[in-house]
Amino acid sequence: MTIRRFSVSLLILCCFIHLGNLFAADRAELQAFIDSLLTQKSLTGSSWSIRFYDPDKEEVIAEYDADRLLIPASIVKMVNSAAAIDRLGPDFRFETRFFTSAPLSAEGQLNGDLIVSAGGDPSMETKAADPLRVPWTENIADSLFSHGLREIAGDIHLVTHAYHLECAPSAWEIGDVKEGFAPAVDGFGFNNNVCQLAIFPGDSVNAPARLTLFPAYSPLRINSGIITGEKGADNWVDYHITPCESEVTITGVIALGDDGEYMWMPIQDPSAYFGEALKAALIDRGIVVLGNVRVEHGGKPSNNGRVPFYTHYSAPLTITLSLMNKDSDNYSAEYVLRALGIDRAGSGSAEAGLKAILAFLNRNKIERQQVRLVDGCGLARRNLCSATGLTGLLTVMHHHRHSNAFKYTLAHSGIDGTLDYRMGTSKLAGRVRAKTGTMTFSSSLAGYLTLESGKEIVFAVLCNNFSTSRHHVRGIQDQIIERVFDEYSN
Repeated sequence: MTIRRFSVSLLILCCFIHLGNLFAADRAELQAFIDSLLTQKSLTGSSWSIRFYDPDKEEVIAEYDADRLLIPASIVKMVNSAAAIDRLGPDFRFETRFFTSAPLSAEGQLNGDLIVSAGGDPSMETKAADPLRVPWTENIADSLFSHGLREIAGDIHLVTHAYHLECAPSAWEIGDVKEGFAPAVDGFGFNNNVCQLAIFPGDSVNAPARLTLFPAYSPLRINSGIITGEKGADNWVDYHITPCESEVTITGVIALGDDGEYMWMPIQDPSAYFGEALKAALIDRGIVVLGNVRVEHGGKPSNNGRVPFYTHYSAPLTITLSLMNKDSDNYSAEYVLRALGIDRAGSGSAEAGLKAILAFLNRNKIERQQVRLVDGCGLARRNLCSATGLTGLLTVMHHHRHSNAFKYTLAHSGIDGTLDYRMGTSKLAGRVRAKTGTMTFSSSLAGYLTLESGKEIVFAVLCNNFSTSRHHVRGIQDQIIERVFDEYSN
């Protein structure tokens, strides 16, 4: 009996050794495959940081220079959203509070100001944005009307409290500041803090060009030097924006008879923009506004002399984070960063938000040198992450109490967001939930890979400093992910 038990035990031990050897061989083949892809001549000089990790067994599946720090680009949003889900919770809602400086009359007249207290809500916009398919500004106007408001004799008085107007962070490149994807941020915001400028030729050569802003109430003062050129001439437009200033100088030429040029212009005073949008929505709803829009930056959140009137709640945080991660929206990312700062330190600044993210990383034992951030959206080239740091974060969120909510916010391969047209026709369709990161000479992907069994693998594949096309780099990333899927699904 003892000999038989010994024989069975020996057989089991040999099986484990054999399986271990097979797994080791598989991993060696996988590693050799990755190494061979990255030594292609087209990738000469590029930098990579790669790691695939089993979050349940706590085992490294494959890696390549996993501790190398690279520019993650928009993958920063994924870190930001993880901290937000952890601290604020998936059901958190931004609150914009409305007060009156006097009670309404029986006829709905307010003989004073409508006071609006900032809540840092990034979801205010002109297009349909909620489940009822009603734009937020119209939603607010309808709600104020239903509360009995018919006329405002005073001003629309906006108070930002602990939020800070921040334009053009020093870590952002100067060329980005005049683009619509590099927003100024405040306690209020509207329409991604951009407006559209349409430029049309005049009636004759050398005549001034005609300019139209949409929305018309956009708080921009444009000094135009654009003239009408000869018919068929090349159009060119250049402009200069001073951070936190609403005056724009624009020069250029537009050909006679041209259909027009259209440009997205960043707004440098988000609170004024929101106030003008609110005023226009109220007027459209039939509410008379006799006063002006008045912005008080800072201000104390005291209710003395104020009558609570109405509170507007945004959609749950997961909806905001889905827009932020799936569509890689810089605007909402920077507002979420300020929400973290308000919650942790009562300060709606980028600095306070970054300290909240750092506290989250420290608490979860993600080494500071592996994830180093200077903004909330990834636009800065001073952001640095390694594959080790990112897979560590993804592992934490895999086991997190709000894991499903976090994963829901990520783009889904072949289905939505920045992965809508990626991996959709391969065996990876619907099996990757991840965040992309893209800027000049930087292309990265990090998230979760679901195997045939339903098991999830966390991964990060970062690439910087490539001279080949971004499309080629993405193809390499997808090939690596597909190989891991094949190896560990069989």
